[in-house]
Amino acid sequence: MDNQRSIRNSVRAASEWLDDHPKFLLGAIHKNFDTIEIVSYSYSEDKEGVKQVLSDARTKGVKFEKEYADNSLDIKLKLPNNLNVRVTFSRESVCTRRVVGKKVVIKEVATGWREEEVEEDIVEWDCSPLLSEM
Repeated sequence: MDNQRSIRNSVRAASEWLDDHPKFLLGAIHKNFDTIEIVSYSYSEDKEGVKQVLSDARTKGVKFEKEYADNSLDIKLKLPNNLNVRVTFSRESVCTRRVVGKKVVIKEVATGWREEEVEEDIVEWDCSPLLSEM
């Protein structure tokens, strides 16, 4: 029964987080044993949204991690009541994309699924510390 109570508390906390952050769209809710994870995202290049999430986490003493992928930034929050929140932003909302070169790669092309050489940008990202600007 305690596990069910924990899940209900996590769902309440998830609802409160979504109510407190209405600009972020709900992508999915996952249950993993006694932990609930909300997956949320912002369509826009929203540096202020990133700052809001990080500032809110810092103010409330919530632990968080930032994880950069190719074109996205995930902020992972560990909230009370076994609730994890992952908010995904466009990486361009906090970083500057720089093309530093070109490379030739072989890709499959949908026209007959044949391979051909194509040129791709080689990209690096300049990311400034987000919390230092607040």
